[in-house]
Amino acid sequence: MFNFLLSKFLDAQKKGLNKNILAKRIGRPPEVINRWLGSPSNLTLDTVSDLLLGIAAEELELNASSPIGRAADNYSHFDELASLAQSASAMANADVIPGQPDNELARIKAQKDATYSAQSERAAFG
Repeated sequence: MFNFLLSKFLDAQKKGLNKNILAKRIGRPPEVINRWLGSPSNLTLDTVSDLLLGIAAEELELNASSPIGRAADNYSHFDELASLAQSASAMANADVIPGQPDNELARIKAQKDATYSAQSERAAFG
C-alpha cells in the first residue's frame, strides 16, 4: 500500500503537488504527511482514503473475488489416491464371486460407480 501511495504522490508531484499543499488539502499538519509518506507504516483505511483524495482526487477501489467456484490452484496427488482407494473399497464391498453372472454384474456396476465417482472428484478439483 505504501508503494502505491508513494507512486501516486510522486506522479502528482511532477504536476506541482508538494507535501504542504497535500497537508492543507486533507487538513493535517505537514509533519504527519512526512511521516506517512516517509516510510511504510500501518495506515488505516481512512488515512489511505484521505491521502488518495488529497493526492489525486481518487477513491480507493478494492477489487476482490471469491475463491468459491474457482479451479483449485494447487494439484495434489493425494486427491487421486483417495479416489482410487474409494474405488478399491467399493469393489471389495461388492461381495463378488467370479464366474457367477449375478455377482459379475454387481462387480461391473461397482467398478463403474467407483470410476464415475473418481472422475467426478477429479473434475471438481480441477
